[in-house]
Amino acid sequence: TNPIVQERGCRAIRNLCSQSEANKVQVGKSDGVDAIITAMQVHRGEAEIQLQGTWALANLAIHADNKPIIGDRGGVDVIVRAMWVNSDSALLQEWACRAIWTLSVDQVNKDLVVESGGINAVVNAMMAHTDVPAVQEKACGCLANLAANADDHKMKIVEAEGIDAIVMAMVLFSGEKRVQERAVGAIRKILCEENLDAMRAAGVGNLVEAAMEQFPDCCQSKGQDVLDMLN
Repeated sequence: TNPIVQERGCRAIRNLCSQSEANKVQVGKSDGVDAIITAMQVHRGEAEIQLQGTWALANLAIHADNKPIIGDRGGVDVIVRAMWVNSDSALLQEWACRAIWTLSVDQVNKDLVVESGGINAVVNAMMAHTDVPAVQEKACGCLANLAANADDHKMKIVEAEGIDAIVMAMVLFSGEKRVQERAVGAIRKILCEENLDAMRAAGVGNLVEAAMEQFPDCCQSKGQDVLDMLN
C-alpha cells in the first residue's frame, strides 16, 4: 500500500507493456490489471499513481484479450474518476482518452464508459485543454467510438456539448492533420437525423469542407458522408 511502491509498480507495468504484446498478455493473465486498479482506488489523491495507472491500463487495453478484463474489473470507473479528479493534468487526460478510445471498441466497455459519465469527462478534457492537440485528437477518437452504432450515445454526446467541443478543436487546430481527421470521423459517427439541426447550427459543414480541402487524403471520404447527410 506504500504509494511510492504503487506508483513505481504502475510505471513498471506501463513500460513493460509499451512495446511488447507478450507482456500485455502476461500482465492480463497474472492479476496485473487488478493490481493497477486497486492502487488507483486506494490512492485516489495521489496524482502520479493515477497518471501511471491510467497510462498502464491504456497500454494493456491495446491487446484484445485485456479489454474485457479491464472493463470487468472496474477499470473504466477508475479512469473516468481520475479524469475528474486530475482535470488539470493534460498528460493524464491524454492517456485517459487513449484508454477509453481503445476500451470502447468493446461494446460492453462502451456502455460502461457512458454509464460512468465518460462522455462528460471526455468533453471536459477537451474544454480544459484547448491548447493541447493530443488531447483534442484522442478525445475525438473517444467520441467517435462511443457514438458508433449507438443512437442513444450520439444524443448524449450532443447533450454534453460534444459537438461544440469538436468544433472548437477544428477551429483551434485547423492545421493539425490528426485533429482534423479524428474530428471529421467523430462528426460522421455522431451525426444522425435527431441531431442534424444541432450540427447545422454549429457550422459543422463549413469546417468539414475546409478539412476536406486541406487534408483530402484522410478527410475526403468521411467528410463527404457528413456533407451528404447535412444536405
